[in-house]
Parts: sequence; C-alpha cells; structure tokens
Amino acid sequence: MEAKVTIPRKPEIVWGFLTDISKLPSWVEDLFDAEKIGKDDIGVGTRVDVARRVKGKRSDATIEVTAFRAPKLLAIETRLPGMLVLDRAILTEGSGGTELQVLTEIAHEGMLASIFARPVGLLGGDDTPPPAQAIYQRSVEAFRKLVESSTMTPYR
Repeated sequence: MEAKVTIPRKPEIVWGFLTDISKLPSWVEDLFDAEKIGKDDIGVGTRVDVARRVKGKRSDATIEVTAFRAPKLLAIETRLPGMLVLDRAILTEGSGGTELQVLTEIAHEGMLASIFARPVGLLGGDDTPPPAQAIYQRSVEAFRKLVESSTMTPYR
C-alpha cells in the first residue's frame, strides 16, 4: 500500500512531527496511546508500545524502528498476533514543500499460498484498494493538517 501527501513545510519541520512519539495518537487513525520504551533518543532499535482500537477492542503492539535517516527515512516494524506490518516513511523535498510517502507491507502468518497467488489486478483480478489503504491515506492527511496547523511558517 502507498499513501502520499505534500506538506508546505521544510523536511526538518515535517521530520520533527513524524518522529514525535507523543503526537502519534493525534494523527494515526484508531491509535490512542503511544509510549517510548527507554530513555534513549529515537533511532534504530527504538521501541514504542502502542494501543489502538480494532473493531471496538483494545489491541496492544510494540513498534520497533528499523531504519532512521534524518530527515529523509523512517522505517518501522510492528508485530501483531499472526501479522507483521512494515512501514516506511520517505520525505522528499520539492518546490511546493515536503512530500511524505508512506509505503506499507502486511504479511499474514500461514499465508504461504498467497506468495504463489496471482498479483491483484493481473488478468482481471480485483484491483479495489484494501480497506487499510483508506486508513493510511486518512492518517497521512491528518498528519498534514497537524503539521500545517501547528507551524506558522509555510515552505519557502
């Protein structure tokens, strides 16, 4: 999955919001708690306990930072029961501001058959975006609004 948004701010400003763990619940859909484990600065190996609502029930998980190149790349891994979620946030500076691109892969346990399955969209397959795609797009839009409303200086 992929979600993109352009934010009319410099990459360093966008990066500051992206890596501020205390702000995660204000823009990640259904997330209501995020707490960094340990006191070290954020970087590769940083772990964050998160809680979100899934179908009305609390779901806890731990996120681990797997790549950290300020102010351009943040990659995280989330292990859930029966599922692995890999997220990569890439910041690219452009003439209109900073483009945030979030790429996500979700792997389900016991889904070996899906590895050999025909990719979606080929030969008449269903190319409807998965429901999670809409959640990711709404989250990056909420992130854009947070950054814009919290900072006064537009990108120049």
